[in-house]
Amino acid sequence: MPDSRFGSTILDDTGGTGTGPVVVMLHGLGGTSNTFEPVMPALSDFRVIRPDLPGAGRSTLKPSINSIEGLAK
Repeated sequence: MPDSRFGSTILDDTGGTGTGPVVVMLHGLGGTSNTFEPVMPALSDFRVIRPDLPGAGRSTLKPSINSIEGLAK
């Protein structure tokens, strides 16, 4: 699964056949991009972008962010 970086956020970018639309999947608090692994076979015709949101999985949390409110800014 190819990875790319957007700031400190790591993105899994899985290309499908290129004919379907792009699907962006966002995990909840305490989750990671791996949360969606069981449904990935059903999305093989789509380009699927799954970020590890800041502080989750492989994405680091900036030291200046110390609250949920800080993540929302």
